[in-house]
Amino acid sequence: MKLLVDKKIFGEVEHYIGSKEGQKRGNIHGHLLARIKEDPNCPLNHEWVERFLSARIPDLPSPDDLSPAADRQRRLHSIITREHMHDCNGESLSLS
Repeated sequence: MKLLVDKKIFGEVEHYIGSKEGQKRGNIHGHLLARIKEDPNCPLNHEWVERFLSARIPDLPSPDDLSPAADRQRRLHSIITREHMHDCNGESLSLS
């Protein structure tokens, strides 16, 4: 939060809300939603963000697709479904 709010790495934060959770395996992580004040000189817009961030689970390619791209897609699917799937629950703690 210090980088985001105090150092303003993406610009001035108007407000934010978040939670801190533990996954089934005990990994602590956070969810954060922040509103950054608009700045016409800043290249950070939703198009820029969407080039680098995704919150979707990659589709599995056809089993008969043996291409390097299909192999990469299968590995991504496996990592995301194994390491990043969790249940949100009532024990989440607020960051703000």
